[in-house]
Amino acid sequence: MTARKSKVSALTAGVIIGATAVIGQAFVGVIPPPAYGVCMVGHTRDVVTSISNYLLKTEYAMALVSAVKSPVLMVPGILVGGMIGAKIHGDLKFTRAKFRDVLRTFMLGFLVMTFGLSWGACPIRTTVYVAYGNLIAIVAFISIYTGVVLGSELLRRRARV
Repeated sequence: MTARKSKVSALTAGVIIGATAVIGQAFVGVIPPPAYGVCMVGHTRDVVTSISNYLLKTEYAMALVSAVKSPVLMVPGILVGGMIGAKIHGDLKFTRAKFRDVLRTFMLGFLVMTFGLSWGACPIRTTVYVAYGNLIAIVAFISIYTGVVLGSELLRRRARV
């Protein structure tokens, strides 16, 4: 199956989605969670906490929006949706990896999660804090931006090999 080229630009899609969200909030009463965007750190923390609270009968605190009877399914949804999209477009390939590569990937992921939890805010909330002029948020935003640029460049260089 070949992928079709999208006729909608990212900018157009963003404007449409943003306008729909504003209309939904203004006229339909849809209220999004306060400053709780797409965050693989915060949502993962809440999924693990939810499972722990259910299975081990603990009472660890979670974000208010996540403290409902059903778990936050954003993280599994992104993973499953990404795998389905990759499969449809022929990009899903499982390969054997060297232990060293698996260990490095685990350690880098661990560091990302640790720094993300230390900062305590997703990139969307960080951007809001930057808009308010929060100096620590500016440092965090520059760190996030630098990590994304360096990671993207690393992936580009590896893809050329």
